[in-house]
Amino acid sequence: MKIVLDANITLALVLSLPATPQAVQKVSDWQKQGYQFFVPTLWCYEVISALRKARVAGFLDAVAVKEAFDQLLGLPIEWVDPTPILMERSLYWAEILGQRVAYDGAYLAVAEAIEAEFWTLDHKLIRAILPLNLGWIHALTAED
Repeated sequence: MKIVLDANITLALVLSLPATPQAVQKVSDWQKQGYQFFVPTLWCYEVISALRKARVAGFLDAVAVKEAFDQLLGLPIEWVDPTPILMERSLYWAEILGQRVAYDGAYLAVAEAIEAEFWTLDHKLIRAILPLNLGWIHALTAED
């Protein structure tokens, strides 16, 4: 019972975002069911970049950034280091999705490699992947 969480879901756990209630409830339910959470190590830089953007935009003060950072580091998430195979699959997924960068591909490569579900708040990503009919890729929505 494994889930790869997109950075946007983990950020919703520690920031006040529109999807925060759904993310908190869903992750809490998964924890109660014994799911394990995974992310590529890229996640680290994505979340600190998002916190920095929020700080520069004036949405968070320095104290709130530090608190959110500490909460993120305290999440029960296992970081998956890159390997040549994961990097190759990241490129593959970027190609399939028609993306210029392989960030989303890294998450999909990890989920694929460890045979996990992938969950995201990124509906643009979901729309891009929808034609492939992959049952292990999911969008967190208000209905969840």
